[in-house]
Amino acid sequence: MKKKKETRPSKKTSLRKKITWGVVFVLLAGALAIYFFGGEDGRPIGQYRRYTDAIDNESSGTHEPKDFMTDIKKPIIYLYPTKTMPVKVELGRASRLTHTYPKYADGWEVLAHPDGRLTDPRTQRQYYALYWEGKRRSYAEPLTEGFIVKGEDTANFLEVHLAKLGLTPRESEEFIIYWLPKLGGHPYNYIRFQTKREQDRNMSLMIRPEPTTVIRVMMEYAPLQKPVNVPQQVLPPTPVRHGFTVVEWGGTEVPVKP
Repeated sequence: MKKKKETRPSKKTSLRKKITWGVVFVLLAGALAIYFFGGEDGRPIGQYRRYTDAIDNESSGTHEPKDFMTDIKKPIIYLYPTKTMPVKVELGRASRLTHTYPKYADGWEVLAHPDGRLTDPRTQRQYYALYWEGKRRSYAEPLTEGFIVKGEDTANFLEVHLAKLGLTPRESEEFIIYWLPKLGGHPYNYIRFQTKREQDRNMSLMIRPEPTTVIRVMMEYAPLQKPVNVPQQVLPPTPVRHGFTVVEWGGTEVPVKP
């Protein structure tokens, strides 16, 4: 009895299979790369998508998941024009504002003086700064850079680093008076200062006429029971004030995974 002759796949069929599997591999690798590295700042796109969906939801009247929102505490804005002039200040995500003073209504319109005084043209009431609080998106993520500071060393740390970030002694004093009670009682604190890009993304600042110098200081912190090893954050060069100068400072507690 004759054995049946085995039929081997043709070279064309083998080549077609190799090409098919190659395409599948490339698509799979691309999908994994996008998921793990495709988000802004290198965050997984799975997390980033939750943020972008939340931003899209703002326009539809819904809110971001509570777990991904934290409070931005007491940002205040100083205006230092070279001459007395009217100034309009607007915040980019007004829907996230929770408290403002004076009342924010389609922005603030004030008469700004070189010594920092602000006058409401409608009421003639004077202010030294514009105040707001709001919500920001936040991620529970590993500590990648920053400073580990003993609670008892908070004032000294802030005096040194706020000066490096461009605040005057008076501005630094107001920052420390507000934040010292919140940080000084913890054994340790993780502290990091947001980059300008991060601040602009979370709450952009639009000012007319346009200032020559803008200094924005936003501190992130997390209470710690014991110190952890974190690479020290490299701060940008100390800004030099020229012309019409705007200064803003604030802070927020962040969820972290030491």
